[in-house]
Amino acid sequence: VSSLTAGTIARAMGVHGVSFILTASTADVIFYGQVVALSLACGLLSTIVCYTFAGVRSGLERLFPNPYLRVLVGSAAVLGLTTLLGTKLYLGTGSDMIAGAIREGSAQPLDFVWKLLLTALTLGAGLKGGEIVPSFAIGASFGCVVGPLLGLQAPYAAAIGMVALFCGVTNCPLTALVLSFEVFSFCNPGGFLMAGNTTFLMGTDDSRVDEVISIIEQHSRKRTQMVPSSTYGTSTYASFPMEVTVGGATVFVTDIERYEKL
Repeated sequence: VSSLTAGTIARAMGVHGVSFILTASTADVIFYGQVVALSLACGLLSTIVCYTFAGVRSGLERLFPNPYLRVLVGSAAVLGLTTLLGTKLYLGTGSDMIAGAIREGSAQPLDFVWKLLLTALTLGAGLKGGEIVPSFAIGASFGCVVGPLLGLQAPYAAAIGMVALFCGVTNCPLTALVLSFEVFSFCNPGGFLMAGNTTFLMGTDDSRVDEVISIIEQHSRKRTQMVPSSTYGTSTYASFPMEVTVGGATVFVTDIERYEKL
């Protein structure tokens, strides 16, 4: 209710949400394989993001119990690293990174690393800020770099990376799905459906594999639902619902050679 109310008021005041017009390759087996590979990589990255945020926060709290000193040290670290990098691109929410990756297909190989590190330092030091939009920036820049290596177009890969990482970090696949349809105008929706559905990675003992598969089966049955779709004309915009099949799961079971809990 709060989201609908806020959206209605914003549109009445002339404020509109961000949207991107994308093009994607023909949806075939190779294309979906490329999307799955990128989504799995984003699933792994989402785990790294969560552990980095939590680890940096707990580490700074142990090293600097005084919150004022922690803020001072964290601020100095962010300023120092920004000076060494010679750019302010990684500060703030990362909206410029998102626009560059999705609109221009442009991102440097380590953009997502620096954004992750600086965001973790900022939040871990106790400074105010959010995790969602920076996660968008991390995912978009990661997808923009890795996607072309898999054969995907850079802007579309950036969009997949943004949605898939958000899905993994927040554990909100339905929200990620609706977000992708709204922001990316239903461009090749199968890719976003697969991205949201293949982002989750989990680990368990061998004896509990069947139990995990049973739980996934109970909650991942295929079903149909209505999702928003958008069309653009020369001077008009229209939105209408479309019925799509969602749900289902493909489970990959692999052995882990080494596992440590530190």
